[in-house]
Amino acid sequence: EFCWFVNLKGRKAKDERRRDVDVLEIMRRVNLDVFWSRATSTVQGNLSLIRKEIRLSEEMDLAPLNIARGPWPTGDGQGFQLAMVILKASLE
Repeated sequence: EFCWFVNLKGRKAKDERRRDVDVLEIMRRVNLDVFWSRATSTVQGNLSLIRKEIRLSEEMDLAPLNIARGPWPTGDGQGFQLAMVILKASLE
């Protein structure tokens, strides 16, 4: 959560700021949702898709896509803020 906080806010969270603590709590819940997306069936499904992409690319004499694994620049290019907003809306 602390890295995401810096990515979104451009500063470290302050324990004495209630809003910072609230944002960190939402971030923790989003992170837990992300971990659930790593369930065995989800991981196996994604692995199957990657293997299929490799096979299809090779059938067309194309190099498989090279998906960057980081390090990524500071910021939120992954939709984390959107996930936080959707989760917060669902809690209202």
